[in-house]
Amino acid sequence: MTDAEKILWRVLRSRKQNNSKFRRQVPFALGEYHFVADFYCPEKKLIIEIDGSIHRENDIIQYDRFREDIFKIGEYRILRFSNEEIIFSMEKVLDEIKKQL
Repeated sequence: MTDAEKILWRVLRSRKQNNSKFRRQVPFALGEYHFVADFYCPEKKLIIEIDGSIHRENDIIQYDRFREDIFKIGEYRILRFSNEEIIFSMEKVLDEIKKQL
């Protein structure tokens, strides 16, 4: 896990957010596609992705959109945060997660 993922995991694990269970590094098989989500709350079908700087590159941006479209077909909700948001704006991140839960 990246540093940002470790930080977020500390506040998600053990049902610390709205008593919701999160798992980390969860594999998904959606049709012919296989993905791994950074964090997943099965009760709410909520996926949280933490993006490093590589996610600002055009080909990665398009791939991320494609993944999101596939997840949305399965009625999953996706939240995306940058490493910087996790490290420097954790309260904002947690507020957004709580709204989704």
